[in-house]
Amino acid sequence: MKAKYGVNASDLNFQGIFVRANILQNLDFIKNGAVVGSFIYNSYISPTKTIIEGKEIQLLPIELGWTGGYRQSIKDIFSLDFYLEGNFGNFIRATNRTITKFSMVFGGGGGITIPLQKNIFNIGMNIYFTMPVSFVDEYGNYFKDDITPKYEIFIGIVFPR
Repeated sequence: MKAKYGVNASDLNFQGIFVRANILQNLDFIKNGAVVGSFIYNSYISPTKTIIEGKEIQLLPIELGWTGGYRQSIKDIFSLDFYLEGNFGNFIRATNRTITKFSMVFGGGGGITIPLQKNIFNIGMNIYFTMPVSFVDEYGNYFKDDITPKYEIFIGIVFPR
């Protein structure tokens, strides 16, 4: 299946490593609910081949971003501590000291919190939809009106406050 801008489904691959710091603030008035905020740094491992104005160029982007949202534990329904969350925020993608994309993101996902020995681990997945809100003139209309999914699979450790 050929997608917009000549990207095929077979072109999907492991793109980078996220470093993410979550801040959870429990809401006393909602049982098992919490406000969640994240600061995100994503470093891509391999260059992305892109065709812009008929020329193939290789970009090695990084992304900075933040998300905020709501997380609801559903541990009352299941015997394990599963949770669902919804998020919104933005990502800024840059290459070679040039900002190439500024995107609004929205989405959500779920995960599980697992106590293991003296540590608490989080494992889960989020799906974000990114929508550019501006683009650099150098790249023309390449990113205009391009809503794309971003998948995030995460494993993390919880540090108590």
